[in-house]
Amino acid sequence: QGVVGGLYARVQGESEPVWQAIYDHYKPESMEDVIPRSRAGQFVALADKLDTLAGCFRVGLVPTGSRDPFALRRAAQGVVKIIVEGKLDLSLSKYLTDQTLAEFLAERIRYYFRDLRGFKYDEVNACMAAGSSNLADLEARLVRVRNLRSSPDFEPLAASFKRIRNILEQAKFTGVGRIDTGLLEAGPEQDLYEEYQSTTGQPIESVISRLRPKVDRFFDKVLVNAPDARIRQNRLTLLSALLREFSTIADFSEIVTTA
Repeated sequence: QGVVGGLYARVQGESEPVWQAIYDHYKPESMEDVIPRSRAGQFVALADKLDTLAGCFRVGLVPTGSRDPFALRRAAQGVVKIIVEGKLDLSLSKYLTDQTLAEFLAERIRYYFRDLRGFKYDEVNACMAAGSSNLADLEARLVRVRNLRSSPDFEPLAASFKRIRNILEQAKFTGVGRIDTGLLEAGPEQDLYEEYQSTTGQPIESVISRLRPKVDRFFDKVLVNAPDARIRQNRLTLLSALLREFSTIADFSEIVTTA
């Protein structure tokens, strides 16, 4: 395998996809290096790196501090680079059953998107909190969040999502029940519910300018922690549904706001 193996394979008459996959076996050798040129080469290199990582972690050979004698950080960075730049539609969770290895690879994912691709650290944290198993999907969501950030409604809405999450956590609310429309109060509460209903299933890019003022008015005019337990529960259910609807792209409560 590797460069010499690939050259031998070519001389011996192997087909181009075969000798190229052998030649590119160890790519990328750094984050500046290119990934294997063919799909076959990408899968061979990926399998080798994942096998090395899984084997070493299985027997406790985990990098510590500056010590990394088996170049496992480089192998993990290669895994990330191959999957993202090769646009491989893979779910890493299927192959990573070791929690320590999964966390190790998550740090390499953060490094790749933050330090090499230039995404802001809170964008990376927010999108990874919504799922990071499929790196192609993660990359697409990062691009969407970065584009959303230019909207004047983005930071205020992100701050509202952070507030919603804090309210739900303080109330220890984990329910996903049905919203009782008969308990909704006319005005900002009803308006927010109707906006939630009309935006369900739509991308946040198309609704952010409409949603933000409804959320702002709700918090200005409505007491979430109402004395009536049924009304309080219903309002928490509405906020939980709203948060859940838009948390598939990112956990916006992770966004650092200037306000």
